[in-house]
Amino acid sequence: MVHILLVEDEEMLSEIVSEFLVDAGFEVTIAIDGEEGLNKFNEQIIDLVLLDIMLPKISGLDVLKKIRKLSNVPIIMMTALDDEYTQLASFNQEIDDYITKPFSPSILVKRIETVLRRCQQVTETKDLGDLFISYENYQVSYQGHLIDLTKKEFEILACLTKRPNIVIPRGQIIYIVWGYQDNLDNRLLDNHFKNIRKKIPEINIQTVTGIGYKLEVPL
Repeated sequence: MVHILLVEDEEMLSEIVSEFLVDAGFEVTIAIDGEEGLNKFNEQIIDLVLLDIMLPKISGLDVLKKIRKLSNVPIIMMTALDDEYTQLASFNQEIDDYITKPFSPSILVKRIETVLRRCQQVTETKDLGDLFISYENYQVSYQGHLIDLTKKEFEILACLTKRPNIVIPRGQIIYIVWGYQDNLDNRLLDNHFKNIRKKIPEINIQTVTGIGYKLEVPL
């Protein structure tokens, strides 16, 4: 399920948009200001960001700049500002689309679907130096050699490759790979990482004690 981060300080609007997106089949996390938006982006795996420009604490454009330093996640700006300067400033920060309030929720959903399709075509594979991954074909190669991973091992590694050099919490990995599993043995995830390291000895996966895991790759 596609996970959308909605950063919007107008409570009524965020509730309406969130309900519409959930009905359309998306998972939605809401943040009411720029600071909370950044925190939730860093705490979770987000597939697309809906970002208002006029936000308390940290402006939408500043949130955009900070996210772009970490990730190329698709971002759609939402704003009541319909001036050319704001639009150009947003596109200069590499947003994927721009929608002006008021807007139709159904049109927003169509724009989200279009952006996701466009980005999926670009991100079906990822080249991280010696490590190459094809999400569509469930294939991983290292220094040109195909690596035989199980489905779970692939899904775990995919979590890390989508946000390299960022610590991914254990709980997020478990949720993405297994769904909600309150009784999941913690050693199961550790054993999968042990197997991945054994199959790709040169891979630089760091264990951050008490938090999660991080795939380190050259910048």
